[in-house]
Amino acid sequence: MMREIEFTILENKPITDDICKMVLECSAGEHGITAPGQFINIKIDGLFLRRPISICDWTETTVTVIYKVVGKGTELLKTYEPGRQLNALSALGNGFAPARAGQRPLLIGGGVGVPPLYGLCRNLIEAGARPTVILGFNTEHEVFYKEEFEKLGAEVLAMDVHNDLVQQLANDVTHAVVGDARDKEVLRALGVRNFDCAVIAIGDDLAASVLITMNLKELGAPYIVCKAHDETHRLVLEKLGADRVVIPEQEHAQRLARSMYSHNVLDYIELSHDYGIIEVPTPKGWLGSSLRK
Repeated sequence: MMREIEFTILENKPITDDICKMVLECSAGEHGITAPGQFINIKIDGLFLRRPISICDWTETTVTVIYKVVGKGTELLKTYEPGRQLNALSALGNGFAPARAGQRPLLIGGGVGVPPLYGLCRNLIEAGARPTVILGFNTEHEVFYKEEFEKLGAEVLAMDVHNDLVQQLANDVTHAVVGDARDKEVLRALGVRNFDCAVIAIGDDLAASVLITMNLKELGAPYIVCKAHDETHRLVLEKLGADRVVIPEQEHAQRLARSMYSHNVLDYIELSHDYGIIEVPTPKGWLGSSLRK
C-alpha cells in the first residue's frame, strides 16, 4: 500500500562518478515495502515533480536506494546531508515475484537497472535459490555493487565488450567474460535454457532489453521477466514473448489516479483484466462486528 513518509537520511554518498547511494531510516515497518523491484517517489525541495527511484534493498527500519545524477533534481538530491528529513511516497509498484523464479534464476542488469536486482537476489538466496547475476557496464568508472552481489553468495559474471575492462574486473567477480549480452551466441554459451527464470533489468538502453529478450526466447528460456520504461516498450517485450513485464512508474500512476478519483479507495491491486483487490476504509457500522454479523 502506498504511504507518505518522512524519512531521515542516514547516508548519501557517491559510489562512482555519477552514481550515489542513499540510506533512509524510518520507524519499524513504516515503509511498507514487501517485494524487490518496488520504488519510492522522492520530493525534492523547490521542484514540483517527485523523482521515482528503484529500491536497492531494505530492512525493517531502512531503505537503500541508488540513483544516477542526470539532472537538476538528482543534482539537488546529491547535496542532501545525513540527518536531513526527506519526504517520499513509499511501497510503490508491484515489483518482482521471487516465487516464480525457480531454483536457478538468471538476473541480467546494466547501469541503473542493477540496484533493484540486488534486493531480488537477496530474496532469492534467502528462499534457497542459486541465482546467477550478469552485470554489464560501459566503463570501469561505472562499475558498482559487484562485491555486494558476491557477498550475498551469488555467482556473479561481469560482461563487457572491452577486454581491458574485463581484465580489471577478473579478480573481483566469479567470472569475467568478454562478450555482449545482446549476442545470441554469448547467451547460448551461458546455457540459458538451464535456468528456471531470466530477469532483465537494463538501465536506459531499450534496444538492449529488446534484443536480450528476443534472444532468450529463441534460445528456450522457460520464463522471462522484464522491466519496461513505458507502454510501447511493454508491448514490444510482450510481442517478443516476455512472460511478465513490469512498469513500476506506470503502475504507481494508475494506482494514484484511482485513489484521487475516488477518495474512499486507499489502494488497488489489479490481479487480471477482470479481477482486482480494493482497499477501502472500514464503514463505521462494521466496527466491533464479526464477519458472521
